[in-house]
Amino acid sequence: MADSEYSVPSSITRAMRDAGMAPDMSMQARVAEWWGWYTSTAPFYDEDVPMGDGRTMHRHRVTIHPARRVCREWASLLLNDQTTITADQDVADQWLRQWLASSHLVQRGQGMVERAFALGTGAWALSFDLRDGAVTATRPRRYDARQVLPLSWDEDSCTECAFASVTMAHGARLDQLQVHAVDPDTGTYHVRTRVFSRDREVDAEALGMIPDYDTGSDMPTFALVRPAIDNVYSDGSAMGQSVFADATGAIAAVDNAFDSIVREVDATKVKTFVSDQMFGSRLDVAPDGTERRVTLLPSPDASIVRVMSTDPDLISTFAPDIRIDPLRQALDVALDELGDLTGFGQKYFALAGTTGLKTATEVAADSSALMRNVAKHGHLLGEALRSICEAALAANGFDGVSVSVDLDDSIIADTASDKAQMLSEVAAGLVPGWMYLQRFYGMTEEDARAAASEAASGAAAPTFGA
Repeated sequence: MADSEYSVPSSITRAMRDAGMAPDMSMQARVAEWWGWYTSTAPFYDEDVPMGDGRTMHRHRVTIHPARRVCREWASLLLNDQTTITADQDVADQWLRQWLASSHLVQRGQGMVERAFALGTGAWALSFDLRDGAVTATRPRRYDARQVLPLSWDEDSCTECAFASVTMAHGARLDQLQVHAVDPDTGTYHVRTRVFSRDREVDAEALGMIPDYDTGSDMPTFALVRPAIDNVYSDGSAMGQSVFADATGAIAAVDNAFDSIVREVDATKVKTFVSDQMFGSRLDVAPDGTERRVTLLPSPDASIVRVMSTDPDLISTFAPDIRIDPLRQALDVALDELGDLTGFGQKYFALAGTTGLKTATEVAADSSALMRNVAKHGHLLGEALRSICEAALAANGFDGVSVSVDLDDSIIADTASDKAQMLSEVAAGLVPGWMYLQRFYGMTEEDARAAASEAASGAAAPTFGA
C-alpha cells in the first residue's frame, strides 16, 4: 500500500455506524486488489525470491502499466470533446452550457471514468457553495470506489449514498463525509456534511461549509458510474466490477514479457573482460592522515569486467546473441489476450500496426466486440451524465427539464458518412434542414429551426456544412 493511497478513516466509519448507517463495504478487498494492478504496485511487481540457503533476493519487474492503459483507453473512447449534452428548454440549456463549461464536467470526467473502470465504481456528486442563504456555485465532485459508500440501493440503482474525501481548510488536512439522502420530513434530497480532524469532529459551519443543505428537489444529487459488466464478486452489491477483473493474468503476462525484454537487453550487452593487472592505482589519504593505495576501477555503468588473471595483457570481449524475436512474440500474444479480455478485441493493442483509436471501418473489420462494448458501456455512462445534469438543473430552479446526452459514437458509426447521407436527404427535400443541425450540432429544435431559416434566406441554394 502506497503512503498516499486513500482509505476511509476510522473517524468516518465510526460516525456512520453511530448514526445507524450501514454502507455497502463488500467490495473493499477487491477494490484494493484492483488498485494494486491499476497502479502497478501489486505484489507481482515486487517480490522476495527464496535463494535456497535461507536468504532471499528482491525482484522488481519493469512495467508498461497495461491496466492503466486499458482504463485510460476506455475513458477516451467513451467521454471526449465530441460529447454533447443539451436540455430541452432554451433557458435551461443556456444555463447548462455555462455550467458544463465552468465545471469542466466532461474534460475532468475522463479521469473519473478511468478510475471507475479500474475499480468498478466511480461517482459524480453535487456540492453546493452558499452565501447569504443563496447558492453561488454548484460543483460536480468526483469520487472513485474507495470513497463511495452506498446506503440505499437495489440491483438497478442506488438512491442514497455517502462519500468520503480529504479536504484542506486553513492549511489543515481534514476528512470529510457527505451524505446524499432523502429527508423523510421534506421528501427532498439533503446534502449533509461532517468534517473530522483525526478522531475529533470539527464544526463544518465554522469552516464555511454547509452542515445540512436542502436541495428542494426529489432527484438524486449524485450519479454512480460503473462498467457494463455484471459484478460476480458480490451478489446484490451497489458496486461494480473492474473492466480488467478477468484479465489480471494477461496484465501479468504483458509485464512479464516486457520485463524479460528489458533483462534480455541488459544481459546481452557487450562485455569486456580485462585483467586486474591492467588497472592502475592512486594514493588515498584519509582525514586522520593515514595513507593507502587504492586500485582504480571502471565505472559501474561501463561494460568492463575486472577479472583476476596472471595474464597482464588479457582483454577478452563477449557479445552474446539477443533473443528479441521470441520475446516480442510473447509480448504480442499477451497484448492480444489483454485486449480480448478487456473488451477491445484482439489486435487492438499491438506492437505493430494501428493502436489506440481506429476509424469505424477498421473497427468493423477488426473487432465487432469493441463496437458492442462501446455501445454497452456508453449507455450506462450516458445515463449517469444525464442524471447528474438534471440534478444540477433541478437544484438550481429548473424543474421538469429533460437532458439528452450524445456520446461520440464515431467508433461505432461512421459519422462522416451519416452526415453526407443526411445532407443528400436534405437536398432531396426528404428531411428538413433543421433536423441535420439538431442531430449533428446538438442544437435545440427551436435554435435549429432558426438557424436553418436564416441559412435558407441568405442563399438561393442553402447547404449545411458537414
